[in-house]
Amino acid sequence: MIGTGRGALLTGLRGPLGAADTRAVRECLDAAGIPVRPVVRTAGGNGPGVHRDDAPAPRPAPADAPVGVVAAGEVADANTNNGLRVEVREGMTIITDPADSHRRHGLRKI
Repeated sequence: MIGTGRGALLTGLRGPLGAADTRAVRECLDAAGIPVRPVVRTAGGNGPGVHRDDAPAPRPAPADAPVGVVAAGEVADANTNNGLRVEVREGMTIITDPADSHRRHGLRKI
């Protein structure tokens, strides 16, 4: 709720927290162990609030669940360099598709 500013006013925290008044906001902050300063400067004005230095660090974004199994023939990494490969050799073209690892096709020029 602080964003890129220096802090957040108690009046500005009322709406996002669904609090009836700033007293309820202060009680929520006290319960969470977040100190309230008597004056915090913000773009919206000055007054009692939470300073950026006193706010807890944001929680990290949840990571996707890891894939537990790699099937036979699949590449065991998550690199983006596993795309379609084309090799041109004398008299032939070899196209390798990692997504189709169980079949290999050969083409000959006639």
